[in-house]
Amino acid sequence: SVTCKHNIVSGLLQPNKNIIELLKRYEDSVLFTEDGNEYYPNISLKEIKNNEEYICNLFNCNLFLCEGQTSFLADAFYNGKFSVVMINHNDTECIINGIISEQFGYSKSIYDYTEDISQYMSNNIDVHYNDKINFLHERIDAL
Repeated sequence: SVTCKHNIVSGLLQPNKNIIELLKRYEDSVLFTEDGNEYYPNISLKEIKNNEEYICNLFNCNLFLCEGQTSFLADAFYNGKFSVVMINHNDTECIINGIISEQFGYSKSIYDYTEDISQYMSNNIDVHYNDKINFLHERIDAL
């Protein structure tokens, strides 16, 4: 969808000034957050609760940016999107996910909002998963 096509899409559960500063440096950036009432230059803020909008934007973006939460990295993975992870060092889950995701080649961890992330644009990933194994909700339904 052309209307959902954006350069960078980001998901945040809590405000992160470093990610916001990073997004401001790139045109056509979208930030999905719980507080969509703020204004930042070059960033469109959208409600994270709007699943249809989030999925459409993620599927059509050039790059995904997050702190390393499992749900965000899984969304990017299953949509074949490479992620840039600015690790939230106050969250063990984010630290572990950032390291493992980078090790598998699904993301790049950065530590400074002044880093140039344009080199990762349009780096889609090749998703390999075993479709013979049910998802958890499918297994529960079967039981």
